[in-house]
Amino acid sequence: MAECDSAFFTFPAARVLMPAGNSHFFIYRDQRGASALAYCKKRGYAAVGSVRSAPILSLGGGSALNLATYEQCILGECHAYLGIECVAQGAAPCVPDVRGNVGRNNDGEGNWGLRNVGDYNIGRDNKGDNNVGTNNTGKGNVGNFLIGMSMRSRSLPTYGVIIEVERPYSGPIPVIPPQPPCDPTGGKAPPPARCPPPKAQCPPPCPKPPPRPPPPPKPRPPPKPRASPQFRPMQPDLPPPPPNQALSPPPPTKSPPPAMKPPPSPPAPVMTCPPCPRCAYPPPPRPPPSPRPPLPPRPPPSPPETLICPTSCFVPDATHTECVPRMCDDPCKDCMEDGVKWLCMDMDESVLSTHTNQIECEADLQSGVCDGTCFRCHSAQEKWGCLFHQDTYQ
Repeated sequence: MAECDSAFFTFPAARVLMPAGNSHFFIYRDQRGASALAYCKKRGYAAVGSVRSAPILSLGGGSALNLATYEQCILGECHAYLGIECVAQGAAPCVPDVRGNVGRNNDGEGNWGLRNVGDYNIGRDNKGDNNVGTNNTGKGNVGNFLIGMSMRSRSLPTYGVIIEVERPYSGPIPVIPPQPPCDPTGGKAPPPARCPPPKAQCPPPCPKPPPRPPPPPKPRPPPKPRASPQFRPMQPDLPPPPPNQALSPPPPTKSPPPAMKPPPSPPAPVMTCPPCPRCAYPPPPRPPPSPRPPLPPRPPPSPPETLICPTSCFVPDATHTECVPRMCDDPCKDCMEDGVKWLCMDMDESVLSTHTNQIECEADLQSGVCDGTCFRCHSAQEKWGCLFHQDTYQ
């Protein structure tokens, strides 16, 4: 199978130039694919190959712009492109291999893009499973340069995939309803269900049953008389005992019969009410907030910095009078291009593409991901880098 020459763009986006300020959008996926074709043509390609998309809500929210009609969809159900394959003039789109991989140098199953290792990755240089983006390591990551599981970058589109467009007319961008991305049967979506008419005002809640009366106190039996151990009561028909004779125990007396327990009181009648609907009663009013002390006066703003350095590897000194070289946090992230221009990789990872060898770097140059030449890192470790491709459309 011949290797394809298509270019794969992950998280494609557009920056719309407007008088009030530039706005960023995802690329909207319509049923005809006209928006993806317009994106590829603005990048200098002739046709569209395979694509991947997902709802905007799964990407963290935002808006999607239809590049064919300059309309936007702002609902979470709108589909935006995760990846677009752009095909050059006279070339053919990439054909999936026996394991379902679309692209070049993929190792695994169901991958889309370039140099993915694992299963069902979308993008390039991902290692693991179900990653979307570039240079992710792990599982279920969405973004760029992530290491772990189910992580997400704050900003998804990188500098190399954003195109600048200028609207052909002024005014606010019209909003379109969401549409299903693909419908092989050609059927129409069912009409939205109508809400039922509002019900009448709910009746007051059921009254609570009266409390049961307390049970009457139980009568206590009278206390039994106790005989003194010193003497016993004299009986008229018995002579007194002799002085040295032991006292005989008193005759047993019968205990009085237990008192009859009063009959239990009948239970209170149970009140039966018709089932009351759940009414939306207004919540109780909140107490007024406590007065807050006045805020201290804000300090005057610091004067703006007027010194601007020519390159990103130079920063103003403490006195803002001259530019000094900027050192990266890690020496391995300092790269030098042709022995002249220094670039710091830890400043903006969306500008530089890093590789572990020169072969991977040259592959990005041939695929159109990078421009210029590959350059080697200044550090002792073997690393290579190149600048992402940059296009501007007026």
